[in-house]
Amino acid sequence: QVKLSVTGKAGHSGYPHASVSAIHKLVQILNDIMEYEWPKDEQHCDTTFNIGTISGGQALNAWAEKAEAAVFFRVTTSYADVKRRVEEIVNGRAEIDHSLGGNDPVLLSLPSFPHETGQAAFNTDIPYYKKFASLKGVYLFGAGSITVAHGPREFVPIAE
Repeated sequence: QVKLSVTGKAGHSGYPHASVSAIHKLVQILNDIMEYEWPKDEQHCDTTFNIGTISGGQALNAWAEKAEAAVFFRVTTSYADVKRRVEEIVNGRAEIDHSLGGNDPVLLSLPSFPHETGQAAFNTDIPYYKKFASLKGVYLFGAGSITVAHGPREFVPIAE
């Protein structure tokens, strides 16, 4: 997870030569993140990301003095690798706050009982347990489908 903060120069939007919009600068950076060829891995699939929040500006008729965005990554290589790539993309155009933390991909253990398994792109608390406990296996299972999570039609079938 990263938070990007950009500072511009506030001023009346009718006079662009006298001001710099932090929002315009931030949108360019976010576009570069969206257009970047993020790593792919046979085992962990694609690195995915979500620009979860954006804020900035102070009025419709003024160039934004400040703008921020929070970006959430699901990494397939390592947190350090994605952090390095973000720093290269941003290239000094924004302040990067990494204090929100990040996790490396988790390799789950295959269950010894016959159940359907698959890959899913989401975050979990498992890395925290794995670091602080001696586990005999790393399993993650549950009801429902990740493909309907966090949407207006999120549900879990009664049978599950």
